[in-house]
Amino acid sequence: MRRRDCVRPASEGQTLIGLLAVIVIISIMAVVFLKPGGDGRNKGKSMPTQVKERAQGVECKNNLNQLRQAIMMMTQTDEAKPKSLREISGIPESMFSCPVGGQPYQYDPSTGQVRCVCPGHERY
Repeated sequence: MRRRDCVRPASEGQTLIGLLAVIVIISIMAVVFLKPGGDGRNKGKSMPTQVKERAQGVECKNNLNQLRQAIMMMTQTDEAKPKSLREISGIPESMFSCPVGGQPYQYDPSTGQVRCVCPGHERY
């Protein structure tokens, strides 16, 4: 008996059932992934939106940390604190505002404090 004779091709019914099972599983995953969030903070936002906002929040936090470090380095090298954030050299223009709300960061030249005004970013 040749090897080719022993292999039985799959019937069309089995292929159709397998395809339907895959479609059902993918549909369930899409519904779970794309449905609006159920917790109180992210009510009405889909999971991709929540993930994007978290990533932008991390970017905001990173921007603030880098601005604070640049101000600290300026004061440690006996330079005066900058009167505005734009006086800090080597910082790209995109880092002077929050990536989430697009509002510029607030800077107090007397204390050297930088903060974000977007809701939820006060703790950064």
